[in-house]
Amino acid sequence: GFVYQLQRVGVIREETCADGVRWLYITWTIGDAEQYGWIQADRISF
Repeated sequence: GFVYQLQRVGVIREETCADGVRWLYITWTIGDAEQYGWIQADRISF
């Protein structure tokens, strides 16, 4: 995982589409609520 905007983010899995775009399926917590979603890997700087 990593920290993004002061929130701890966990990477569940990574997939690469046919067009070569890498996507990360991530989980993060806002308050007590867990959120899940896809984000393009090149949008995040580790």
